[in-house]
Amino acid sequence: MITETGRIVAIEDESLWVQTIRKSACAQCSARKGCGQAVLAQFGREPGYINVSLNGQHPSDYQLDQAVEIGIAEQVIVKSTLLIYLFPLLLMMIAIGLGSAMFEAEFMALISGIAGLGLGALIVRAFFAKSAGNQSLQPILIGRAG
Repeated sequence: MITETGRIVAIEDESLWVQTIRKSACAQCSARKGCGQAVLAQFGREPGYINVSLNGQHPSDYQLDQAVEIGIAEQVIVKSTLLIYLFPLLLMMIAIGLGSAMFEAEFMALISGIAGLGLGALIVRAFFAKSAGNQSLQPILIGRAG
């Protein structure tokens, strides 16, 4: 389970809104000095707001600005990452292959690849929109921090 500490910014009947600071893994990476991602991560440290279900706990047990720990299963992160990055690329490569086989012009293979990439992105977006209510994909409230 990947855990993160956050601060409660709103309390609802069945959930909490938790503010977290997005962090980069660059602090642990040995190539951080020669990587452009580390530079971008310094500018991207903005708060993220996450809606976390109380899972039957009473909202009065928590108060605003209280530090809480939330977590999400590692398998959810891995599967989501693979789906977001690999599925559109796989569809793009298939579309390029089909475009090359059907048309002799390289331009049509390029257009097919762009269409495949766009279609893959739309399918991924639709999948995540459909599974937004799936509780197994949502972060869970572990408890008070500290």
